[in-house]
Amino acid sequence: RLQSVTASGMLASYATCCMEAPVRLRMVSSDRLCARSMVVSWEEDIGSGRKTWCSSEDPLQNGWYEVEKLLPPGAHSVTVQFKVRGPRKMWDVRAVDRYNGYSWAPSKEGKLVPEVFHFRQSKENLTESVDAVFDLKGPVHYCFVHRAWNAGRFTELQEWERWDDEDSRPVPEAQPAVLRAADAACPPLQNLDGCSLATALSTATQRLRSATLELMAVHRETLRGLRGLDEACGDLWSSKTSGSCGEALVIASAPKDFNLPPVGAGCDLGLATPVQTNVVAGEFGLDKWSLGQLKLQLAKDNWNIFVMAEMLQDWLYLGHQLQSSQAENCNCDGAICPHDLVQSTGSEQVMFASILTTGMSIQGWTSCKFHQKQVRAKMAELRGRLVFFQHLLVRLGHLECPECSQRLGHGDHVRCCPRCACYVHDVCVGSAESVCPVCEGSMDVGSQSLERDISD
Repeated sequence: RLQSVTASGMLASYATCCMEAPVRLRMVSSDRLCARSMVVSWEEDIGSGRKTWCSSEDPLQNGWYEVEKLLPPGAHSVTVQFKVRGPRKMWDVRAVDRYNGYSWAPSKEGKLVPEVFHFRQSKENLTESVDAVFDLKGPVHYCFVHRAWNAGRFTELQEWERWDDEDSRPVPEAQPAVLRAADAACPPLQNLDGCSLATALSTATQRLRSATLELMAVHRETLRGLRGLDEACGDLWSSKTSGSCGEALVIASAPKDFNLPPVGAGCDLGLATPVQTNVVAGEFGLDKWSLGQLKLQLAKDNWNIFVMAEMLQDWLYLGHQLQSSQAENCNCDGAICPHDLVQSTGSEQVMFASILTTGMSIQGWTSCKFHQKQVRAKMAELRGRLVFFQHLLVRLGHLECPECSQRLGHGDHVRCCPRCACYVHDVCVGSAESVCPVCEGSMDVGSQSLERDISD
């Protein structure tokens, strides 16, 4: 009975993840008169306890003027409030009446109180779409939420919402690309009555394949933008000593715009259809990006990797549940069972754990100063993720050579592009001077089996 309840609860959680986007909360600033921080508290599954996150304490989200936090689709009882950095401690941002000249909104006892925003106040409100933006302004002693808006809302306007300028008002975010790809491959489970774990796992596997291919395309787009920025800075990187951090390469101000590296004429990794230049160059259809456009791409990368991490976790959990309940009847649609992945080598488990640590924010990018080390670290992180997802696709039997569109197997001899971590059949590459069909970078000279290369 306990096993049945556990499986039923997992299916309900899986359905929520498949059909709903994450909760997104953003803080922006109209000025920089004081340093600000966003504090988020929420609950997930029963018994997991209440969780709290503070942007000023997060090494990936330590910008004082602009931060973004994503919560799982199943998050509920969400509260959001803000603090400013005052002398010796953090002060609460107090509540104001945005429809009465931004005057303080005291409590019934006449005391000034912190402004706290509530979303999904119970588990019954999980269908409430949340994509909220809060715009703060003012100095330390009079910092307040100037504008607030839930772009994901499909119901009537809430009393805390006000954003008069329609041109700058946040608009609903498109469904994450990985979810769209997953839905196109296999519709999510709508009716869980009588649904077996084997059926749920088979559906999850099909959706995971398509979502993985789509996420790799997003990652390559982001990697291309970061590489373009790094190449554009070139000689602009300067040496700077900052406290205990030692010497680091810093650029004082970002270039107005920068050229994106060229796109190969072949197929994108894992996709059987040619990639159009304007698609790989981003939604903007340009060969040049500004820093603002790159930040939008980083946000898109965040949005999609977060959803992908949720799908991976649920896929693995479904596999474990099926193995423990009826291992002899495991149905993984002709592919590996998820438990094989987590029970494999230690290096694979490390790779998987790193994927679930989401976030592509770069420290200091809320200003115009940033470090070469941070930019290149994110490029290396993306390449590592691309290697992991290719490994996952090989295990699922769905990785294709971008040159010949034939399947790649662990035993196939391949050559890798160091720039974008693309794998190509050794026989498809040809001469040692051949270039990558995806990014036009130089391929590795030597070849070895795909399994050995990924392990290295």
